[in-house]
Amino acid sequence: MPDHIGKFEILRTLGQGAMGEVFLARDTTLGREVALKTIRPQADAEALGDLKARFAREAQSAAGLHHPNVVTIYEFGEADGLLYFAMEVVEGPSLESLLRRQALAPRAFLEAMAQVCDGLQAAHQKGIVHRDIKPANIMIAREGERPVAKILDFGVAKSLGQEATQTGMVVGTLAYMAPEYLSRGQATPSADLFAVGVILYEGLAGHRPFQGDTNGSLIYCILNEPTPDLDLESLDGLNPALRDLVTRALAKDPLERFGSAKELGEALRAALDPAWRPQDQPTVALPHPAKVAPRRRWAWALGLAGLLAAGGGAWWALRPAPPRNAALDDAALKGAEALVDSDPLSALRIIRDVLAQAPPGQRVDPDALALLLVVQYRAKDLEGFLATLKDAEARGVPAADLLQNRRYKAMLTQDRKAGRLPAELRARLLKGEYGA
Repeated sequence: MPDHIGKFEILRTLGQGAMGEVFLARDTTLGREVALKTIRPQADAEALGDLKARFAREAQSAAGLHHPNVVTIYEFGEADGLLYFAMEVVEGPSLESLLRRQALAPRAFLEAMAQVCDGLQAAHQKGIVHRDIKPANIMIAREGERPVAKILDFGVAKSLGQEATQTGMVVGTLAYMAPEYLSRGQATPSADLFAVGVILYEGLAGHRPFQGDTNGSLIYCILNEPTPDLDLESLDGLNPALRDLVTRALAKDPLERFGSAKELGEALRAALDPAWRPQDQPTVALPHPAKVAPRRRWAWALGLAGLLAAGGGAWWALRPAPPRNAALDDAALKGAEALVDSDPLSALRIIRDVLAQAPPGQRVDPDALALLLVVQYRAKDLEGFLATLKDAEARGVPAADLLQNRRYKAMLTQDRKAGRLPAELRARLLKGEYGA
């Protein structure tokens, strides 16, 4: 641990962040204590450049927000070869820690989540979508007996209208991602509200609403499975109308969720009144899916014919998903393969559309998995690469079948020089084996 970073005296380590270490430090100029977030040095110069860009984006996004439920950023700079930003010190644990220990009373939890909505409303009004709302990114301080929620880590935040990444790889935490974000990579304020819905369900039920043994099965559940009912026992002492509120927050179609973070926050506070009913709100909560006739399932259609250029971005039309057809899927994958070099974003969207329709454990076209591995490899997403291999094995797709895709085989062969994959893993895959 260093003694100083620039003008900041390091007091102790607070933890390891997604991008580097976080220290408790004292600003020797102003005499105040700050949480100092720094970038951890990287050996890969290109990776370091990407990390610096993300770090700067986090600082710039959060620095423009001044709200009691958003951690305040004081300054951003570079010293002693490290990028840093100094931010408000929050005296309190993370919501993740509190939920794990069941140390937050239900009513206090709901009030804290209403405050999270207040902070998100401020961000959304400035055109900023967080994209990684989860319990670990919410700190809970105290003002007497009242919890005070503070949103932190805007490291994956984006301004509305900008592409998420050049490759279209979504960023954030999978379990809290909205269906439209998974299928299209589109981050909107409503996607943040879906994440709030996941946390609400988790905090009330004690587990997340959508679960899976692999990333692929989890994605399928989020995209296709209905939200399970909250057990009334989990709402003991709370208004049972919360079930409809949470179901609405977790609607697959973003148009069926709450219209804004402000509206969701108001509904949460109203739910603390035992006499509250959903119809008391300006917009009526949706009836539970089990109580209405089955509705036609909608999906975000992915196809080049639906792509309209708009200021460098892309807009995709919403239409009923056609029945799955193996020939159509094969044609789509051939189109995706042709786009891997010139337009990896569109290629990735097409691949995801094919994969998202297959239930967990069901065999899929090996070409879809092989092409996804190629895109993840090029994006240097080793974690995603390994997760896709695990999903392929779980679906009963032999590793040898992946090698039938020429791009995938060429990628593994060329990696002998690039050395991006662990040598043992590369050797097994080239033999047509997954290994232990």
